[in-house]
Amino acid sequence: MPKTYVKLIFTIANTYPMRIILFMVLLLAFCCGCSEDFKTVAPYRDITVVTGVLRMEDTAHYIAVRRAFSNEEQDALLSAKIPDSALYRNLTVTFIESADGKSITSQTPLQLVDLNTEGYPKEEGVFVAMPNYVYKLKLQLNPESYYRLVIVNNETGRRDSSKPIRIVDGKDATRKLRSYDHIYFSDSTGIGRYFLGAATPSNGYFVKGGIKIHYTDSNINTGEKDKRSLMFYFGDTLAGKNYFSISIAQEAIFNNIAGNIPAAPEGVVRLLGKAEVWHYVASKEVADYWQHTENRDQFIRADMIQPMYGNMLTNDTYGILASATCSGHDSSYINDKSLIRLINDPLTKKLNFIGRSND
Repeated sequence: MPKTYVKLIFTIANTYPMRIILFMVLLLAFCCGCSEDFKTVAPYRDITVVTGVLRMEDTAHYIAVRRAFSNEEQDALLSAKIPDSALYRNLTVTFIESADGKSITSQTPLQLVDLNTEGYPKEEGVFVAMPNYVYKLKLQLNPESYYRLVIVNNETGRRDSSKPIRIVDGKDATRKLRSYDHIYFSDSTGIGRYFLGAATPSNGYFVKGGIKIHYTDSNINTGEKDKRSLMFYFGDTLAGKNYFSISIAQEAIFNNIAGNIPAAPEGVVRLLGKAEVWHYVASKEVADYWQHTENRDQFIRADMIQPMYGNMLTNDTYGILASATCSGHDSSYINDKSLIRLINDPLTKKLNFIGRSND
């Protein structure tokens, strides 16, 4: 199938984000879109979409196995909203662990669950939202092992498999972390930079950073206080074998604040809080995918994946099974010169910052 058609069909690949990101992620609302112009691309083809980004620290992992197809009379995206079209009725999904990528150490069957009843209601999208079935894995992942996903369609006998993957060692994610205790954006020359570096965790290949600025909206008439935050991202690089370093210009930090925090409503003053610094490290599968996508504005989560790149072995099976970890550090202080600039600069006067919060 031509890559153009694959990209059109699979801007819809989705499962739920890793729990802490939730952010996000997450992290993180999702910015995956799809073409309104997509129609029939070929006679009927039954296509499987697999998406999962596993985190060693989680006790439960969720992997989506979806169905998409096209025919001469119906739009494949429309079909994806119909449970009988988007969901397979009878699959056996197994997670296989291996010490060397070939032999089998253990086999763990996955349980079909509805994320809506697991406490993760699905936002409106292309795939059917009710029910929102995914496969749940309860297993302590080992960064020393290899893992692959095997899917058997019990109605057709078709067997799909991912390539073996390694798990990013989340325990290593903060080892020898180096970053400035203070975040600066008083330098408007574009020369000053904020740096973040650490030892690369085992099986980590791709690195991205994020900064979360906390602030409080304080209503001078009612006394009401509303805590808010702004998150933005930087980095996007392949990690070194032993160490990674990413950075962002001070001016880019200031411009993110100036451009993404709305003007203060009438009667509201703002108080600046501390900042959190995040770093996200992902496996080689995400690193390879990153080189094929232009969607680099957030940490890459499973529900963002558009499988123009994939690590599934079977024809007409797309998507990736991968691993990542994300760690946050909330002790970064924004220095006084940066606050003064925020208060006085013409670009940020409308934000109405007057000082610091006590948080």
